[in-house]
Amino acid sequence: MAFTPIFAHRGLADVADGVFGTPPLDSERMNVAVAARAALARTAAVAVATLFLAAAIAGPVLGHAALVTSDPADGAVLSASPNTITLTFDDDLAAAKSSFKLVGPSASRVVGVVTPGNPKVIKAANVELDPGVWKVQWTAFSTDGHIERGSISFTISAPTPAPTATPAPTAAPTAAPTAAPTDAPTAAPTAVPTPAAAATPAPTLAPAPAAADDATGSTVVAIVGGLVLVAVVGWFLLRRAKRS
Repeated sequence: MAFTPIFAHRGLADVADGVFGTPPLDSERMNVAVAARAALARTAAVAVATLFLAAAIAGPVLGHAALVTSDPADGAVLSASPNTITLTFDDDLAAAKSSFKLVGPSASRVVGVVTPGNPKVIKAANVELDPGVWKVQWTAFSTDGHIERGSISFTISAPTPAPTATPAPTAAPTAAPTAAPTDAPTAAPTAVPTPAAAATPAPTLAPAPAAADDATGSTVVAIVGGLVLVAVVGWFLLRRAKRS
């Protein structure tokens, strides 16, 4: 095979480029293709890693049953005990492992269970709670095997006592004025005319006996006094008759 000088196929510029390290045209195209494939591979690797990372982050979130609404609402203040307590989740729950219980100022046996026919709802009915702060502690076990726990709270206000009626003041009775006792005038005793003294000295009357304390002594004094008076009057009349 005959040797053909390089100058026969390429110009002087091409030879100079080859000498100083500039690749020929075919090699440059090949390098560009290789670099493009490497960039494409790096982009694909980044995309795959991003997808795996997104799946790793979103997987647990999508797998857990999250609480959507509650009745009573979290932080609610009620004037009376609720009749029912309802928790609603965004995923179906396993009835055997999902429930809630109440913790509050008094002992409570209220337990919520998954509602038959609606596996996203845990409910307790016929609830009667005392006033105070109550906490609902729930456990949600989703059907794909993920478990989630949490709590809400609400307050039941104490009833306001009815105002006590104030009795109306009773007027104090006014004492009727008492009339001052009037001293009744005492009739003055009427003087009995004494008969004129006779020349002959009148017999001296015996003094009347002193009044006894009891009723018998008073009667005797009255009789004696009466006899003495009759004797005096009789003596006076007899005396007068002799003078006439």
